[in-house]
Amino acid sequence: MDTFIIGLLSLGGTALLFWHLLPRNGRTHPITNTIWEPLAGVAVTAGTSFGVTLMALGITQLFG
Repeated sequence: MDTFIIGLLSLGGTALLFWHLLPRNGRTHPITNTIWEPLAGVAVTAGTSFGVTLMALGITQLFG
């Protein structure tokens, strides 16, 4: 059950990161057009896959 909760928190944190990186008021995030721009997509993808994997592991441990 702990892994499910950690995965849920990780997925929530990734969603907040994605929300923070979205354009606002017609302006893009300052990280765009820098060397770090490609890593933002990698971070969001990695956080999503990490959260989903931990949630699946938690469900498997709970019912398996």
